[in-house]
Amino acid sequence: MQYAVMKKAIENTLEKFKDELATVRREQNETRVKILAYQEIIEDLELILKKTESPQFAVSGLKKIIVNGSEFHTAADVLDYDAICRIAFEQEDTEYKYSGYTVTYSIKTGGSRGMAGSLSSGDVAHVCNGMIFNVADTSKA
Repeated sequence: MQYAVMKKAIENTLEKFKDELATVRREQNETRVKILAYQEIIEDLELILKKTESPQFAVSGLKKIIVNGSEFHTAADVLDYDAICRIAFEQEDTEYKYSGYTVTYSIKTGGSRGMAGSLSSGDVAHVCNGMIFNVADTSKA
């Protein structure tokens, strides 16, 4: 009788371990699937991030511009002198007219080539993704 009880206890324990092993294997497979999915997502995001660093990249029609070292995004194809000054000095007042500032711009167009120029009051710049603007107060110069 004790043999039968002991045998039953061993069989029950054996079944519990088999069930536990099956659960662990299922979880491992789920974990492997998750790991592969996460790796794929990470690779995709890294690729997207790398593409966003390209001067030709634009999200939803927005162009990345750099004004006095800070990154901004604009949907505008053209920005005038006053608009660039407002961005540079983070002003909301569209009525204020800027003067006494020097606005320069540059953009890499491929390879070592690029274009550069300057704007005066009343001038406009045709905005390209990755364009760099520098605005300096030259009124006291």
